[in-house]
Amino acid sequence: MEDRVILSPHSSALNSPVVAVDIGNTRMKWGRCGQDGVDAVAALPADEPEVWDELLAGWGFTNHVQWAVASVHPGRRAAFLSWARERGDDADVLVHHSQLPLEVRVEHPERVGIDRLLNAVAANALREPSRAAVIIDAGTAVTVDAVDANGAFRGGFILPGLWLMAQALHYYTALLPLVNDFRSVTPIPPVNTEDAIRAGVRESLAGGILHLIGLLAKQLGNDQPTDNFLTGGDAATLLPSLGARPPVHVPSLTLEGIRLAAGAPR
Repeated sequence: MEDRVILSPHSSALNSPVVAVDIGNTRMKWGRCGQDGVDAVAALPADEPEVWDELLAGWGFTNHVQWAVASVHPGRRAAFLSWARERGDDADVLVHHSQLPLEVRVEHPERVGIDRLLNAVAANALREPSRAAVIIDAGTAVTVDAVDANGAFRGGFILPGLWLMAQALHYYTALLPLVNDFRSVTPIPPVNTEDAIRAGVRESLAGGILHLIGLLAKQLGNDQPTDNFLTGGDAATLLPSLGARPPVHVPSLTLEGIRLAAGAPR
């Protein structure tokens, strides 16, 4: 386990990260950590260290940096840590549920993606103490997870995201085109094939998310509404389709979870 990896002797206390890093399946996000939370966010390519160097310089970090890192992609995590090691930096690497200030009430806690648990850590800091919360993370895959009123992670749902759904339509049919842009406004009903796919994928995913929020609220809400949070690369695309009272969009939710988990006593 890469728990609390010391990359250099500069720091013996790794519980106050300067930069939180979320390494996903398709991209990497950095969050600059201020006194009250993540105060700047950047999306970066996962395999271009020269771009990473440029951003550090732009943020004014020219020397030693203290990182807090989480990833669902072990290979990219290893490459990032190698780069940080060459810089002489320190890193707190979050890979296991036991490192987090979170009760995980599922059958196999060790199998839950660390990003889902970190979202729950952040949601616990944002929700009303008496309310359960539902967390939607819309990326390559979409997760719809629940935190109960006591702050325990109770599991949730995993479903394909916009891009995966569109790819399946293209590659498993003979004539349907590949659609990549889901942000365009489409007439209802759609009047061409591309719009039919674009709107069909977007609205069906949004409808599924709303249905799952309702199921979780009924199970965990104790007759109170749940606090609902939305994050992920496709969050802004889905937000207009998520009803009159959509989830609160928190782009830095996972990064906030990383920051909070790295700073929590262990």
